Amino acid sequence: MLLPTFLIMITVASVNVNGLRSTSKMEGVFAMEAAHVLCLQETFWTDELVQQVRQRWYGELYTSCGTARSRGVAVLFRRGAVTDINCVHSDNAGRLLVVDFVYNNVSCRIINVYAPTEETQRKSFFQGLEVWCQPGCLLMGDWNIHLTTKDVGRNVKFTTDGSRPVLVNLIKNKELLDVWRQSRLDFHFDGLILPQNSEFLFIVIPQRRVLCFVLVSVCFLPQ
Repeated sequence: MLLPTFLIMITVASVNVNGLRSTSKMEGVFAMEAAHVLCLQETFWTDELVQQVRQRWYGELYTSCGTARSRGVAVLFRRGAVTDINCVHSDNAGRLLVVDFVYNNVSCRIINVYAPTEETQRKSFFQGLEVWCQPGCLLMGDWNIHLTTKDVGRNVKFTTDGSRPVLVNLIKNKELLDVWRQSRLDFHFDGLILPQNSEFLFIVIPQRRVLCFVLVSVCFLPQ
């Protein structure tokens, strides 16, 4: 797909890193030079390790830490890629980060999530997301749920889940669009959610100037 030349474009990558504690693995993830912004899930970072990470990452870094064995989300901006970065909210439990920034005079918001695996906790987590959603925001991360039967691979059972209607209603009420279902491709996009007036893999935010997100999603990296 050819983009109109007037679109202002920024690349965002969402990666479940499945633990990002070794130097070699960090170097591999940080080498994704095409991405202006990295949204990471399951970092397994502690506050102590974050200080070491800051020495290796050339840019701005915002985190919500879990433990050395579970959880953890982070949003990393390459140096000079954006301006006016503000961490609006961190749940301090390694599951949610809300970060505002400005790119080429366009205000943006990224919500990076790592949803709980337990159904009741996940339902409550999804209910709490609505307050952070605003027009033109981008939700991305690991949702830990199959939203429809199309998400389920062979030999995997699609079960009833009380958190699913909450997420479906959030998508509907906030006029969002799930990229994976829109794309109709055969690989899992890990539940990226975009504003509804969008083309596949792009977000168009209806503000004074047009901002276009190019999205890259990697479900899981090996430990």
